[in-house]
Amino acid sequence: MDILQMTYKATEKHELIPFLRGEDEYMVEPSQYAPVAELPDVGKILSKGIYRAYKNNLYIKNEFEQALYLMLELSDYDVYIVCHYLASQFFKEQNKLSPFEIEKQNLLFKLNREIEKRKTSLQNGVVYPNGYQNKKAWDELMHFKNVFKEEYHLIDRNF
Repeated sequence: MDILQMTYKATEKHELIPFLRGEDEYMVEPSQYAPVAELPDVGKILSKGIYRAYKNNLYIKNEFEQALYLMLELSDYDVYIVCHYLASQFFKEQNKLSPFEIEKQNLLFKLNREIEKRKTSLQNGVVYPNGYQNKKAWDELMHFKNVFKEEYHLIDRNF
């Protein structure tokens, strides 16, 4: 099944979060050249799934945003992967590769709150669903924070 079909199936079955997480049948394998093979390919999921589906269903933007909000309430892994989605989305918005812009301020505020709440556990590493433990997740999250501020000019107090 291609990524667009997976997107339609996930939205029809109200399984957008498992799709974004890359669970089971929804796993979108990253390129063999990607440094972290344990994560779903968020860039492909956005470009070949969410954005293409958006052409036929404008509401998918809202579903995507709501899924990101809900994921922030789940696990450390979900907080971590939401950062990956936001970094990819912000890059695509800045470079006019996204057909829409997401609502940033409230999402970044909630992200910051979750990172602060989970600081100790995130500093100890993030365990992926397959059991892999990323000991450098905290450093990566702080890198995202810097990119969001420097590259995308998002106000520091929101993250």
